Amino acid sequence: MAVVATDVTNLIKTYYRGPLHDSIGDRNLWWNRVVNNRSIARKVDWAAQTITWSPLVEAGHGVGHRGANEYLPEGSPFTTSIASTGISRFYGTMSVDGLIEHIIAGNNEAAFGDYIKLQMQTIEDQMAFFLNFAMHGDGTGIVARINGASSGTTWTLSHPWETVGGTPDYAFGATQFLEHLNTPVVVLDGTTFAYKGARTISTIDWDNQQVTIPTALTVADNDVLVLGDANGYDYNNSPSGFRAFVANSGTVFNLAVSRRWGSHILNTTATPVAYEWDHLYRVAKVLGRNRMSGKSDCVVAVHPAICREHRDLYENDVRYTSRQFKYEKGQETPCIYVDGKKIELMEDPYLGYQEILGVNTKSMWVNEIRALDLDRNGGEFKTLQGKDARYAFWKLYYGIGADKLNDFARFDGVTVDTSYVDLLHENL
Repeated sequence: MAVVATDVTNLIKTYYRGPLHDSIGDRNLWWNRVVNNRSIARKVDWAAQTITWSPLVEAGHGVGHRGANEYLPEGSPFTTSIASTGISRFYGTMSVDGLIEHIIAGNNEAAFGDYIKLQMQTIEDQMAFFLNFAMHGDGTGIVARINGASSGTTWTLSHPWETVGGTPDYAFGATQFLEHLNTPVVVLDGTTFAYKGARTISTIDWDNQQVTIPTALTVADNDVLVLGDANGYDYNNSPSGFRAFVANSGTVFNLAVSRRWGSHILNTTATPVAYEWDHLYRVAKVLGRNRMSGKSDCVVAVHPAICREHRDLYENDVRYTSRQFKYEKGQETPCIYVDGKKIELMEDPYLGYQEILGVNTKSMWVNEIRALDLDRNGGEFKTLQGKDARYAFWKLYYGIGADKLNDFARFDGVTVDTSYVDLLHENL
């Protein structure tokens, strides 16, 4: 018996709808531990399409020593301000060509089930990868920059964070966030961010920091690449991730950075330094403004290349012996001890490979306004109008925010073994 659209809908709904949401959360290194944190009250303003909250920006006053019969210290309330961030809309679409459906489903239901499974695995990989990237992004969605004008089918790229103020000058690894072949991208003008054209990445040359496209497109130096196609793209539609709010200058979540509303940035990018224990210590020590406990609230995240440097450093030194303990979902996680306090050490390949990131997970949140799920209006599996194909899509509405920027830190400018970074990323 041939497979019909209803069968496909039931297959996706039964076997992939819930499990896909769970697996995306498991594969995002930060998602499960910060999603919908209840540490602060947030309001979703649908008219303005924003999420607002009230972080503390100035402490209350009213303490001090006095003499006999003197007036008590004058009290003043703590001060809050309204912070805000946009609501991001994230989608994943799967389509099935009508001919494939007819050939496979018409003759072998099991084969068609395997075909749908393969499609789902591909969607899961793509969604997990770019949700992880978004968690670290600056809200622009820029995945790479053009390094030198070109009118052909080969583009030389630079790392998306290379020209962002206060970040490492990445001299290699420009394709870190373009690791999937056939990724559709849009080129925008580097100054006006006007649309220039859409292409698909055909090949990726990690060593030479180049990509090729099937047909030529004229690009200029410092133009930017974002995910997208001729019908829409990511630019300024991504959430404000770590690159945006772990900052010590400018404006964060529409509030000017101040002493309390700002993160700790230790920058040695002018002269990158070799990794040493003190770097990790300095980042970990400022987390939570010395409110560290034995719980898993504080995390120091590093790219696997720096984690390798850390392992080489402590491997033969019993003072810094790594320990193991269990987190939820059975993950075995290494940790470090800073002045007797246990802090998780996380490997995060979506970080810049020359930085150390310190996070107090109780001070940030992912507001999952609509959890990742199938669009069910009119049925999960739909016919594309004017096309001999069917499609289903998942959608997620969410925002990322923080209430204590002092609880975050970053160390920029650590030298790493570039060949090891190459090994980790080139063939993924």
